[in-house]
Amino acid sequence: MRSFPPRPPGPPALPSPVAAPAPAPDTRVDTTLTLTSPSVISPKPLEISGNLSPNVVGATIHVSYSSPKAGTTRHDTSTDVNGDYKDALSPTTADTYTVQASWDGDGAHKAASSPTCTVKVGP
Repeated sequence: MRSFPPRPPGPPALPSPVAAPAPAPDTRVDTTLTLTSPSVISPKPLEISGNLSPNVVGATIHVSYSSPKAGTTRHDTSTDVNGDYKDALSPTTADTYTVQASWDGDGAHKAASSPTCTVKVGP
């Protein structure tokens, strides 16, 4: 009787596809960011203020000032113990500025952006 060598195994079996796990739900707290500004200013600085709620002490708030003539300027400011923040811009160009504040959020709180405010600067 003749003996044959064992057959080599075929290609390895591919693993069964595994469904990706569903992402964990975002359990961070919703936040609200307000912004207050004057509607018209003259040669004084453009002063804004707002509030982050619920308050996060020391949160960095990004404030963007944009105008067609002057471009965009971005300032960073921080919230106080009440969640309040303030900032000011001394515009050198008379124009209409659009101002908006935003917060990136953190491990416990979701990000937020304020509504935009429009301010006429100059005569």
